[in-house]
Amino acid sequence: MWTTSPSLEAWLAISSTEQAELVVPTVRERLMQFCATLHGACGVACHRADELPFHDEVDAARLVGRCANELQSVISGTRVCHVHVERGSEPCLYKVVIGFEFESLARECLETAERFIAAVASGAPFDVAAAVEQLNAHWRDCRPTALQRELALAARANGVPMLRLPTDQFQQLGWGSRQRRFMSNRSDRTSAIAETIAGQAETTCSLLKSAGIAFAESGDPHFSLLVIGGQAVVGVRHDDEQLRDVTGSLTSEWTSQAVDAVRAVGLDIGMVRIASRELNEPMRVLEVAVQPDLDALCGISPTVAQRIGSAIIETMFPGHQNGRIPIACVTGTNGKTTTTRMIAHTVALTGKRVGMTCTDGIYVNGRRIDHDDCSGPRSARNVLMNPTIDAAILETARGGMLREGLAFDRCDVAVVMNIGEGDHLGLNDIHTPQQLARVKRIIVTAVSKSGTAVLKADDPLVAEMASHCPGNTIFFCLDADHPVMVEHRAAGGRVVFVRDNFMVLAEGSLEIPLLSVDRIPLTHGGRILFQVENALATTAANWALGTPAEIIRNGLESFAASIDTSPGRFNLLEMGGATVVVDYGHNTSSLAAMLDALALFPHRNRVAVYSAAGDRRDSDMIRQGEMLGNAFDRVLIYEDQYVRGREPGDIMRLFQQGLTHGRRVRDAQSIQGWENAAEQALKSLRPGDLLLLQADTIDEAVALVNRHLASDVDIHEVTMKASLDPAPAVPAVVPAQPGQS
Repeated sequence: MWTTSPSLEAWLAISSTEQAELVVPTVRERLMQFCATLHGACGVACHRADELPFHDEVDAARLVGRCANELQSVISGTRVCHVHVERGSEPCLYKVVIGFEFESLARECLETAERFIAAVASGAPFDVAAAVEQLNAHWRDCRPTALQRELALAARANGVPMLRLPTDQFQQLGWGSRQRRFMSNRSDRTSAIAETIAGQAETTCSLLKSAGIAFAESGDPHFSLLVIGGQAVVGVRHDDEQLRDVTGSLTSEWTSQAVDAVRAVGLDIGMVRIASRELNEPMRVLEVAVQPDLDALCGISPTVAQRIGSAIIETMFPGHQNGRIPIACVTGTNGKTTTTRMIAHTVALTGKRVGMTCTDGIYVNGRRIDHDDCSGPRSARNVLMNPTIDAAILETARGGMLREGLAFDRCDVAVVMNIGEGDHLGLNDIHTPQQLARVKRIIVTAVSKSGTAVLKADDPLVAEMASHCPGNTIFFCLDADHPVMVEHRAAGGRVVFVRDNFMVLAEGSLEIPLLSVDRIPLTHGGRILFQVENALATTAANWALGTPAEIIRNGLESFAASIDTSPGRFNLLEMGGATVVVDYGHNTSSLAAMLDALALFPHRNRVAVYSAAGDRRDSDMIRQGEMLGNAFDRVLIYEDQYVRGREPGDIMRLFQQGLTHGRRVRDAQSIQGWENAAEQALKSLRPGDLLLLQADTIDEAVALVNRHLASDVDIHEVTMKASLDPAPAVPAVVPAQPGQS
């Protein structure tokens, strides 16, 4: 939310009294003492007074951030500069954001800085030397090895993403099927057979002699040559247990024979130990070591360390390879899961093995491997770690981004469906749609320079995100003549829209008709406009990924609106002459879109089973209750597992409060448990009724529907066309009176 580099966000409660106690002369004196003790304890030259990064600063929150960064810099030797401070919504709440290279150390430094500034404000003593010793001890335990550091630097320089796996020495470089793995001093291409050969002197001797390389039966090594990927990277001389870099003095004969020796054994990384006493003597090999101490070699000098790290990365990713697979992420208030599923479905038609995360779980090549809500960065990392995946399609929800950012450094496509009135407002100090848009914009700022943001043109908070995208933008909208669409096309940009019931791709003045929207099953003949918008976003995302138009067309036509393909997303069933709509929508924006869709149905008697999670605002629940009361004759409000900290009955009470203002509802009930409410509604259905059955959890709703499908011959899935009666319809929503919402 604050920066594209790794950062920590801390919330500080600082009273006005504490702030007032930070008197400039006292603060300056204590900070000077802090820096002198800190730098003295760490053996680092102290700043002059005018060089202190906080010498004029008396804001407590900023002081904490800057002291934390100073601690990081001195303890680890890394320079982390950025500090961002923002006031929270509460009077005494401050958000302090600091950059870091090593998260564990940054947390410790932040807590130490907070304690120090609190001591300054209160006039209490603070033992800086003891605090520094604790930080140094922590740093000794958590700091990366010299090799790990160089690998990370080399990977970053080559654009290769890195994931640290559970074992500290085990690192993943790259994602999915293009990943490589490195552990200690071996790559994933290090052969077990080669390791065995290297451990057998007699076999090694035979192989070296066959390659024309002299083998010494005994002796001490006087030189060692490190070979990585067919190149002699480092040459060292052993002087009284000290290693001295002699790479620049190596003869071409020695380097070529060292490379041949490692190849003869079959290693990709090997150390050739040489018995010859001088560089100009013929090479006599003592052994080819399979597990060279790369950390010791990195310790010779920064130049040697850089050569080793670069050689490993360039060997694992030759040429312009970077280990990346295509990544498309999807966010927004509504439509995320459906669009994620449709994009994944279409990308799979290209032959790629797709990993997908969404609210309904994790799917790997079509197989569901996790059943929880998997729209956060931890689930995304699980997909990126899977070596069978050729492309990742990731639903990216608000909560995960606020909690721990993203699972990736950059993506190829970022889709923002909408912001509208927002959702989950009031949580994590996000109170307005504008603040929510700032969160959702995170994935747009993560688009690569060659990537694309796919944005909804007629949602102002989404359209504005184009200015924050490092790459390109494709706008989508039902209306081709929307000003944002027109302006973008005039500049040669790409857009996707519907004209005369036909989906069109356009780039500048060029237009490519794709298909009629009534051929897209998900849209029910183009009648369900929010599903048409989901199809537009899907099309734009696949266009950005380079999916051929014919495959995009096939993907849209083959993605069904069924309970199996798109569970809980406007699934239609016929039950004893009544129509049942199963949908997961649970906020004001989705409910408004649902009521617009249901207005197309002619059914006179309308029933709803509905609720919301307890982390919604009171006002949102009351408003949804009123909306339901204006649209349905009978409403069953339930409470189930998503109470989320509220007292039992609170959710039903708030909905009932809204229902009292409804102009249509005649029967409003509160029922404990979703399944109880659903079964009661299903049993009381009569021919000609319309039931909106909101899914509390997708799996529970699917299980209930499947039970009925298996046991009742009078229930089956239908299309919307089959559900519509040609008789004149009674309006589903009573028109609002002046002054009413």
